[in-house]
Amino acid sequence: MQLRLSDTIRGVGKIFLHLVADVGEDVARVRASSFVGTNELPVRVIPAPAGVDGWVLVLPLTQATQRLVVRAYDLTGQLLCELHETIAHDWAKRRSQMNTILRNQTACAMRNCDERLPLSELTECRVTNLIDRGKTEVIRLELTLRAYERASDLAGDVWVIAQDKEGVPLAVAPQICLGDTVLPEQEVPATFFRRITLSLEIRTGASFVRLWVRFDVEARDDLVVTLDESQLKQLREDWFYLTLSADRDPIYDQWYRERHRAKAWQLEGQRRAFAAGRLGVSPLFSVVVPLYDTPLDYLRQMVESVLAQTYGRLELILVIGSPDNGELVQLAERYARRDERVHVVALDANRGIVGNTNAGVERAKGDFVGFLDHDDVIEPDLLMCYVEGLATHPQTDLFYCDEDKLVDGRYEQVYLKPDWSPDLLRSLNYVCHLLCVRTSLVRELGGLRERFEGAQDYDLTLQAGERARNVYHARRVLYHWRASAESTAHDASAKSYARAAGLHALQEHLDRVGIAAKAVEDADVPNLYHLRFDIMSASSATGGHSLAQPPLVSIVIPNKDSVTLLAACIDSIFERSSYTNFEIVVVENESSSHETFDYYHELQAAHDNVRVVTYLPDTSSFNFAAIMNYGIAQARGEYVLMLNNDTRVITSEWIEFLLGHARQDDVGCVGAKLLYPDDTIQHAGVIVHRGGPNHTGIYLPRDSQNYFHSAQVCRNFLGVTGACLMVRKATFDRVGGLDEAFAADYNDVDFCLRVYKAGYWNVYEPQCELYHLESVSRGKNETRERALRFRHEKGILADRWPRYHEFADPFMHPCMWAINPYWHLDV
Repeated sequence: MQLRLSDTIRGVGKIFLHLVADVGEDVARVRASSFVGTNELPVRVIPAPAGVDGWVLVLPLTQATQRLVVRAYDLTGQLLCELHETIAHDWAKRRSQMNTILRNQTACAMRNCDERLPLSELTECRVTNLIDRGKTEVIRLELTLRAYERASDLAGDVWVIAQDKEGVPLAVAPQICLGDTVLPEQEVPATFFRRITLSLEIRTGASFVRLWVRFDVEARDDLVVTLDESQLKQLREDWFYLTLSADRDPIYDQWYRERHRAKAWQLEGQRRAFAAGRLGVSPLFSVVVPLYDTPLDYLRQMVESVLAQTYGRLELILVIGSPDNGELVQLAERYARRDERVHVVALDANRGIVGNTNAGVERAKGDFVGFLDHDDVIEPDLLMCYVEGLATHPQTDLFYCDEDKLVDGRYEQVYLKPDWSPDLLRSLNYVCHLLCVRTSLVRELGGLRERFEGAQDYDLTLQAGERARNVYHARRVLYHWRASAESTAHDASAKSYARAAGLHALQEHLDRVGIAAKAVEDADVPNLYHLRFDIMSASSATGGHSLAQPPLVSIVIPNKDSVTLLAACIDSIFERSSYTNFEIVVVENESSSHETFDYYHELQAAHDNVRVVTYLPDTSSFNFAAIMNYGIAQARGEYVLMLNNDTRVITSEWIEFLLGHARQDDVGCVGAKLLYPDDTIQHAGVIVHRGGPNHTGIYLPRDSQNYFHSAQVCRNFLGVTGACLMVRKATFDRVGGLDEAFAADYNDVDFCLRVYKAGYWNVYEPQCELYHLESVSRGKNETRERALRFRHEKGILADRWPRYHEFADPFMHPCMWAINPYWHLDV
């Protein structure tokens, strides 16, 4: 027998070829391939429509010439014959035009006949995300395969080819499987589904992407998904707006003016309350502003913003460091004559920012002194917000508020800050404006220190934060930082000397508080710092001497029949860890495979610091919290490191980074940056809100600088994930371990919240990185039973901790969209 091509018709982005077999043996199956050069393109073979014999081959339309190979097979799979043809673009165009005229009925039947076929209900492909990574993009897709009666029918490899219109590969790296789960279908008995989540990294900026899904699965045809320019644009926009943090939101200026800043009637109410003496407290605020060749318009705006405060008990101290600037001196003195609250300190020469500011502090008579830059402006209710905080928390010694940038009359780059976060302060000066400190404390500290010129406010904040009885954060944008070419508001590297001063200030702070660590600046981001811990030096609590050996860390790993995962996890610990004084406690939980127990035997024989302990449950119900409590009870170390068996170590000093924090007397739980295998973030700290706990930064690129480097800075959170969590064993025991009411979910979050309530800081450390192989599709809650358990445990958490669910996580601003993990403005 022979195969031949009859009619040719073009459709939208496709070529339809009519394939006919001459009379001969029965053909059971036809397979076809098309090549442009060495690049293979997908070809779909479908039965010809009614009225047309044979088959229709559906090829992608390309500008290049294609080489077509068609093969016919009999019922036994034996090759009957094959056809080789060359399909040129112009040839296909002419043939299509001719067939449309001469054989219109056949042409109409063939054109787009594939679109009239029902989509296979047994195979589905859904693109979930197109993640921007700068030079590349990551396509996330979810495949669902269904089978009847036997789950084994779903077994086999699946791979995806990403290519452009001409078949040129777009992928820059092999595909990565993020999840592969086979489960019974709940709604249909004796039906199974397999859900596969794949990640493909492609060159950025493609205007067309063809995803050719190929299956090494029995009786499963290839699947082709095309993303045209409009679809790709939509996916990119979806990702942009999903991950749009508050500081980049173009609607912020409008949101601030219309929804956030105080209304006229509110300001009037504040003025009346002040005049009537109904505030409960009446501190005097001294606002110190050093002036040096200040532009007169900026000076006017700054002064007017201070004098317009609804809380009027203040003094504005203008320190002139440029006495030769006659216009500046005259304007400042004019304000002093107009308002008795304005005082001018005229210096004989410029003493630098520190000397000029200290001259103002010396003249301050207020209970609190605030530090305002000469070209910035504040909102009229700033001091009133501070007074309200003082009335509620009378022991407050340090105030700060939220801020934004003033750029050509527009408000931009808002920084909605967390409440007091000492570990974030050690990463960057997030407090910044408007710093206001109790005057007695400023003088006790000796004012600003000249050797920290350029970072004098950071040094003062670090010192004051060490001694403050309470720090109050006014959760309002009350300070506008004017961006100019010379200011750090415009460019963090504009004052290079400030970077060195900031690093010096941080190192002295570490030395003062007894944290044995060296401060280093981030290699890429100015004024962002990291700590390198000296584990062989004791903490301040033990006198600061050298240790004979570092403390023992017990790594507790639960496991059930997951030999491949467990072996990869433990191998990575031994191969990559620079810290050696650890033990591994594997908590065996009802494994049934002989392979598992053989591995346990080999593991303990090879390593004298590995133990396998067996958990024997009281009931048949799974309870992760009980498993971990049992394993940690067997731990011998002073510090416990909970670790999932589906993790792999990346950072060689991972234990040192976690332990460096955990050794501090006021630190409870310490967590790591966890990554999916495609180098996107799985965990960068846990926030708690009305939608429930959520991992911040999920799916963002590993090195993302989104929202003031939130995933790259050490900071405090209410919680960190138990997939990698270190805590002092005494602290674990003190709060009662994991609550076994949370059998599967949220036991780690509840534990962290109890640790926080007990007075400890929970810390996220981004320098500690591990891969976490947890499936993006999270197969664990696919069944009805598991879904109900998840909902029940989520309800327990909300009932137990209503404050954080209904009001605000102190480390997530209330003006942010609560259910978004990307610091999104609540618009």
